[in-house]
Amino acid sequence: MYQYWEDFINAWNKGGSYSGWTNPDSIPLYNNPDNKDLSSIYLPEPWWGNDGTPPLHSVVINFNPGEGGPSQERGKIRVSSYSKDVVNNPSVLSETRKWHKSRRAMRMLNTLCRLNYISKPYGLENHLSVELIPWHTKGVSSDFFTYLSQNIQEVYDHSIRFAADKASSIANDKLRSVVIIRTNDINAKTILYELCRINIKSIIKTPTTTTTSGNAKYMEFQLATLPDIRFICIWGKYRNDFPPNIDMDEIFSRI
Repeated sequence: MYQYWEDFINAWNKGGSYSGWTNPDSIPLYNNPDNKDLSSIYLPEPWWGNDGTPPLHSVVINFNPGEGGPSQERGKIRVSSYSKDVVNNPSVLSETRKWHKSRRAMRMLNTLCRLNYISKPYGLENHLSVELIPWHTKGVSSDFFTYLSQNIQEVYDHSIRFAADKASSIANDKLRSVVIIRTNDINAKTILYELCRINIKSIIKTPTTTTTSGNAKYMEFQLATLPDIRFICIWGKYRNDFPPNIDMDEIFSRI
């Protein structure tokens, strides 16, 4: 899967094809003030964090990268290897790196540490963030779901299966074979509906459940094609953030 995304980024870098994905400029995923679509201009970000080197301790699926910036435009960023030149280069996209470390990796890893499933030291390299689609958008909107619907086979083959495959090699007992999805049940069910259209059936193992504080919820489902993997959605009051520590601890203790 890592090599697939290396080839994908190389194709983007050369202005070539997108390996089966619909051209993101076909729908307005990202518009600038002049209303010119810019989705494919910015360097795609299919994943962040662990590059396949053990130990891996957590895997999270996100929807997609947020807004891109001028430094990420094709021709302004030198990328011969996405892993080496972007993910593992501290001087490139440093703010994105900080975001994935603070908002994804450390929230997961610190929870595992508090519950004594792992011990320090750990960092972004022990966590993998996988994006459902690699293109930049201003937010998750109807346009995003339109694009996801158009490309649901690619999403499954190269994002969901990527996350599932890596989750099977997680080093700690708590999250081995578990993929965490940072979204709510409504969005998750939309994804499951789209998967069903390509004959990937699902079953909800744990319906939407609220934590004791009332500040967080979670839901678990399973895909018939990936029976050994548990997919657990976790969400709280604030968009794009995991819930407070007390709720994370409670959810991790239950799942």
